[in-house]
Amino acid sequence: MATGPVKKQEPSLSSTKPAAARAAANSTPAQSKTPAWIYLLLAVVLLSPALIGGFWWVRENPVSIPELKPNLPPAPGFLDVGLLKREIITGDIVQVNIVIRTETKADAELLKHHLNDLRRAAIDIVGRQYGKEIAEYEGKRDLSRTLKIGFQEVIDRDRADLIKGVVFTDFLIIQ
Repeated sequence: MATGPVKKQEPSLSSTKPAAARAAANSTPAQSKTPAWIYLLLAVVLLSPALIGGFWWVRENPVSIPELKPNLPPAPGFLDVGLLKREIITGDIVQVNIVIRTETKADAELLKHHLNDLRRAAIDIVGRQYGKEIAEYEGKRDLSRTLKIGFQEVIDRDRADLIKGVVFTDFLIIQ
């Protein structure tokens, strides 16, 4: 180790600033050495739960503006008249399950009071059919129309328009 007189360093250009400027520069906090991508990563980590929660909420609570919601009609109602087995004019036996289609479920509930009358009418109408006619598509369609008209005649005139159609869920001709 050398022990000798210590040389005084020459002042650099940065140290030639006035004393007030050096004091102001020293009083500001030191500039952070953390890179910007760390702040970006921190923002993504902190905001991702909020974004995920927002997307979940939008999915669970669809748009409630009335203009954007489609105007869907109410779900149709169905009334099962039941499985009927009847001998027809040609001697064949027809086994058919008849279901009445209504505009709403409430309409189907109103028709339940007339269920026995509707069954009797269905048995009479099916008994007047011919096997070859109802075996084809056109015959089944005609039978459906005839049943609809017959059902409308059986129930009150005020409720006749409740029946919108007749559907067969089981149709079997036994010869």
